[in-house]
Amino acid sequence: MKNNIPRIFLSKGSRASGFVVEKVNIIKEIPCVAYRLKHIKSGARLLHLHANDKENLFCAAFRTPPQDNTGLPHILEHTVLCGSKKYPVKDPFVELLRTSLATFLNAMTYPDRTVYPCSSMNKKDFFNLTGVYCDAVFYPLITELHFRQEGHHLEFTEPGDINSKLTIRGVVYNEMKGALSDLDGIIENNIHKIFPDNAYGYNSGGDPDSIPSLTYEQFKNFHTRYYHPSNAFIFIYGNIPTKEHLAFLDKKYLSKFKAIKIDSSIAGQPKWRQPREETIHYPVGSNEDTKAKTAVSLTFLANPITNILDSLAMGILGHYLLNNAASPLRKALIDSKLGHELSDSGYVTDQRDTFFTVGLKGTEPEHTKTIEKLIFDTCCDIARKGIDKDKIEASFHCLELAAKMVGNSYPLHLLSRVTQVWLYNDKDPLAQLNIAGCLDLVRNAYKKKKGFFESYLKRFIINNTHRCLQTFIPDPSLTREKENLFEAKMAELKAKMSPAQLTAVARETAKLVKMQNTPNSAKALSTLPKLALSDISKQPVPLPVEESTIHGRPVLRAMLHGNGINYLNISVDLRGLPDELMDFLSIYSACSTKMGAGPYDYASLIEREAASTGGVSCSAWTKGSFTNPYRVKPFLTMSSLALDSKLPKMLDILLLRLIDTGFTDINRLKDVIRQDYIHAQSSLVPGATSYALSRAHRHLSQNSAIAERIGGISQVRLLNRLSGSLDHTVDEIIAKMGRIRTHILTRERFYFNFLGSDTQFAVAQKWIEHLLSALPSNPPPEHNIALAPFAAQVPEAIALPADVAFSACAVPAVSPEDPHAPSLLVLAHMLTFGPMWNEIREKGGAYGCSARFSGINSSFALSTYRDPNINRTIKLFGRILSNPAACLKLSRPVIQQAVIGVIRSFDQPIRPASATSIATDRYLSDTTPARLAKLRESVLSVTPASLSAASSIIAEHAAQHSPLCVISSREKLEQANAAPDSCRIDIQDL
Repeated sequence: MKNNIPRIFLSKGSRASGFVVEKVNIIKEIPCVAYRLKHIKSGARLLHLHANDKENLFCAAFRTPPQDNTGLPHILEHTVLCGSKKYPVKDPFVELLRTSLATFLNAMTYPDRTVYPCSSMNKKDFFNLTGVYCDAVFYPLITELHFRQEGHHLEFTEPGDINSKLTIRGVVYNEMKGALSDLDGIIENNIHKIFPDNAYGYNSGGDPDSIPSLTYEQFKNFHTRYYHPSNAFIFIYGNIPTKEHLAFLDKKYLSKFKAIKIDSSIAGQPKWRQPREETIHYPVGSNEDTKAKTAVSLTFLANPITNILDSLAMGILGHYLLNNAASPLRKALIDSKLGHELSDSGYVTDQRDTFFTVGLKGTEPEHTKTIEKLIFDTCCDIARKGIDKDKIEASFHCLELAAKMVGNSYPLHLLSRVTQVWLYNDKDPLAQLNIAGCLDLVRNAYKKKKGFFESYLKRFIINNTHRCLQTFIPDPSLTREKENLFEAKMAELKAKMSPAQLTAVARETAKLVKMQNTPNSAKALSTLPKLALSDISKQPVPLPVEESTIHGRPVLRAMLHGNGINYLNISVDLRGLPDELMDFLSIYSACSTKMGAGPYDYASLIEREAASTGGVSCSAWTKGSFTNPYRVKPFLTMSSLALDSKLPKMLDILLLRLIDTGFTDINRLKDVIRQDYIHAQSSLVPGATSYALSRAHRHLSQNSAIAERIGGISQVRLLNRLSGSLDHTVDEIIAKMGRIRTHILTRERFYFNFLGSDTQFAVAQKWIEHLLSALPSNPPPEHNIALAPFAAQVPEAIALPADVAFSACAVPAVSPEDPHAPSLLVLAHMLTFGPMWNEIREKGGAYGCSARFSGINSSFALSTYRDPNINRTIKLFGRILSNPAACLKLSRPVIQQAVIGVIRSFDQPIRPASATSIATDRYLSDTTPARLAKLRESVLSVTPASLSAASSIIAEHAAQHSPLCVISSREKLEQANAAPDSCRIDIQDL
């Protein structure tokens, strides 16, 4: 991204294409020219950040306050994208995913707004996407059948058989069952109870118990009420001139509407005079130990987001209190040993009425009041003694760094910062973009007013009576009770229905299935704008990298503008590491960033880190190479970032963490392991598809087996065992940490990648020289790590407290250089947005599904996400893998559109924040620009014949070896095994 601001072409008060320019601002931080406009006829508001960035983003945002827990805004978000007046196809959203170069394409429902963003680096594609999205939001079909598919409908467990059980299906219904299956999702849903009297007290996503009460009439009326340009906030970013956007929107859409008054405001929540308390039970596995599984959360109503000074001050205060292990409130809670890890805590700003929440996981119910008292005692102590100046400056620094960072999905980041304020304060949509100026405002107030932050602490926490204390208690019987209650409810409902009503349910389900089975007509598909292969750039997205050496070790430099931030990525070759240490690499990574080092204890070092870096990360990983996917070469990678002025201090901290981490602080080591276990446990249900994929893949290659041990179910089980026996195993763990460090600290194992200015690169080079000269020379062995041969595997299931299922099946494939690799990329894309989408999402009601080919891992995999079906999905996997090509229409036009969709995955923008990691990954896996270009060229040349040949390869491999893993509740897994058509899966507890 070029670091220059475009010329100003419109002035305040000028008119263009039905718009009037209300304000023009230059924003140097981004950098861009911000044009704020209003469409005179329709009343639509528009903000364009005109920047020299090739990635252009369009978003239509609407205020959509929920009126109950039926998830109406969320279901409407899904259904709006199921066909429109101009584009009457069943699912234009899926067609665009199949055939566009979109860098982002989705929609999101927030507590009080719904946003429809799309972006692309191809101008023609951008306007194609924008047109489809505008037609979708302003002229959707929103048919009753689509409402039932995406929202909820009754059907029989045996399709068409009115004698079978009655159940509920729906994409959003199943999505929310999954979202509210894990502890974090349950906590997030319940802390909004501090808003019992306004829209923020409702779950805009929907509560599965309430979703079935939503009617189609309510659904349609909500669209009529809120989806009008007068309630629209249009955000655009990128290098396309503003006048082109205005002409496009006015001519094709906005000029057809007249401005109207729409009340989409949300009433204020009356303040409580007394705090409240409640206890909530949440599900855990039926055989799961409930010890140390309780969570406690204390939530406070804070300020309206429209008060920028209050919001930034509270953001800094929240950072000060909780951001890292040295933060006073976090440290007090962890050091108390009342729990193992914080729940999702902090100052929350994704709605008008902000709130502050803090809590502990891994505790016991009897500790609730003690935890509450500790929170207040700590805050009172801070208010009495005063804010630590160094710590508060570190908080200012972290916000400044975050504001300057240009990371992945950068336009979406800007969209979020704009809509946080714009929808509630139409006077200043740019309030959250000029972060430097706003931080100066807060800093000046802090310096001038004694006790500035202490006053916020007292006002919004210590003396705040509008708060709710919640205790979340694990209940192993809850999942089965909910299942039994649902079954009884369905049985009761069915018993009350007449034969005619039962027949009507079967008939309506048949209509839905017929709609889902009926392909889009050629006439309907022809309405959608499409790209041709000639519209595709022949060149991949560039990532210029310069390579040099220091002491014979590669030093790469990613040549992108870092906006005043420097990034350093250090990778260490782990070959030769004894097998018994492999499982402890994740623990070593955590200790390397969460413990003390050198003369500093963990709190002191983390304070220094917060004041001068954007944090230090460390992780272990392994994968094959472009030419040999079965090459085993694991790595440990440590990275950090810093502003220009802070780079030397960042390098000092990295050196300490690399060579002198202190593993002998036993109490801290125990805390780190317990926190890692709680974190891993919290990730199980939200990340269940990834865990299932990793579990299935571990039977395909040594790399995949190592990856699963490092970051899969095996690692969660290890952390579980260790956290329960630390008093007996801590000495062994310390010894293993020392052995791993001794193993990696040899010169020939190191690789470096830097992004920053010439001046800062010179500083980094001197540091690398110093590090390498101090390390001993001991080249790693060339041999691969020896592991036991892979055993034959029966279908496996992991029982977790999830109301839906997550399934994955993996098959051995080919390397990226194999002639079949390009066709397998296209085949996976066509399966995902063809038969899998139709069968698993539309018909099956799952939230997500995917087919993916990885040449680096030499694998082909199918997976589902938040899927209500188990046996049906497993059988579908088998049918697809037995002959993938048989499920597809292999005509040249269809294949060419799929090829464009595959190229989209190649042509994602590379931002400074991710450039060093991408460059390192490519270098260490031998993924050269020439090889990427050749693969891209081969994808563009895929034919029906090559797809058929690739399909045969997968079918042949799947017949020999196709390990499968399902993650769901034990109750659902047992039901699946008990079914007459069961696929018989081996059920294991975590």
